[in-house]
Amino acid sequence: MEATSFPYDTQEFRSIEDSLRRLWRNLTGTPVDATAYLTQAAESLTLIRFLSAVEEQLGQVVPLPVVFDQPTLRHVATFIYMQSNWVGSLEPRMKQAGGGSPRPLLARIRPAGSRPPLIFVPPLGGIFPATAANEGLRLAALLDPEQPFYALQPPALAPTPDCIHPQRLMEIAAWAAGELAGVAGGGSAALAAFCGGSHLALALAGQMAQSQVRIQQLVLIDPLVPPVEALDSEESALQALAIFAAEELRGDWAGLDEQELLSHLRSLDWNGRWNHVTWELTRRGVAPPETRPEHLASLFEMKLANERAVIAVCKASQIPPYAGGATIIHSESGAYASAEDVRRYFSPYLQGEVRVRVVAGHHSNLFRPPQLAQLAEAVGEAL
Repeated sequence: MEATSFPYDTQEFRSIEDSLRRLWRNLTGTPVDATAYLTQAAESLTLIRFLSAVEEQLGQVVPLPVVFDQPTLRHVATFIYMQSNWVGSLEPRMKQAGGGSPRPLLARIRPAGSRPPLIFVPPLGGIFPATAANEGLRLAALLDPEQPFYALQPPALAPTPDCIHPQRLMEIAAWAAGELAGVAGGGSAALAAFCGGSHLALALAGQMAQSQVRIQQLVLIDPLVPPVEALDSEESALQALAIFAAEELRGDWAGLDEQELLSHLRSLDWNGRWNHVTWELTRRGVAPPETRPEHLASLFEMKLANERAVIAVCKASQIPPYAGGATIIHSESGAYASAEDVRRYFSPYLQGEVRVRVVAGHHSNLFRPPQLAQLAEAVGEAL
């Protein structure tokens, strides 16, 4: 692939690759090009130390055979990217032994700085673990360099979509609170969270207060408001498919317009819809050429099952009220509810002063340029 092909020219990929360059330079004292062979500049022991740093600071487990197979930073970045995105499930080259290894609970993305630490909670995973390799890396890069930044990587909320434990969220919060209290050093910390991660952040705020950690500020970014009823109409399924293809599988990177796609899909039956989406994604180079409609349909069902598990656990969780200050950052085109509806839903949980700020963009592109800059500014001001 050329350096300008998918996924190398996406902001998500560049964030991962830039982080790997920084880790390599800090470890060896030597900058290296992303496509240069690392084994020409390092012994095996250095590679092992490098992968340990990737695991500790980025929270991503990269098996050593992955590096020996193609020892470049670009290959390591590709492995992490594919393991952290839905599109990776379509890429057979990335299904290597060890790719499903458990991730660390905490990614120490920027452990140093003069400010109280910020702990970021990414969107929750229902039947999959959460990852800090997406939103966390991109947000940290645009905040104050003196802002210590950690990202929580909670495990899956449910082993299967039908195995929901109502107290799972509170169990994870209790499990994580001890380590996060150590990060705060018995002082103060701030919590920020995106989408479903907001529910875990609320639970964490209470748990950390019990550990004598003062929560300086709680920042909820487009928090998930669980729907009252299941969104199982054909139109809602079509909208979810258009978002899946254009946003989550990154068809938009290759010029696939979500609204145009949705309009065309309405004129087709479901077989035709899957055939059309497959054709669009493969011809644009976003999905591998061997991708079949049944592959996409299966992946889409996995994605929906994941979301159902998140919503079920969030609905069932009994989160105690939080008395400190909070900021809700809401996208102009929020995916779940209006800014006022979000505030109303979370009012039983947020009993201190609550500020609401609306930023440009919609739920699926908040962490991409140009919206990311305004989001980072809003987070920085909230802190």
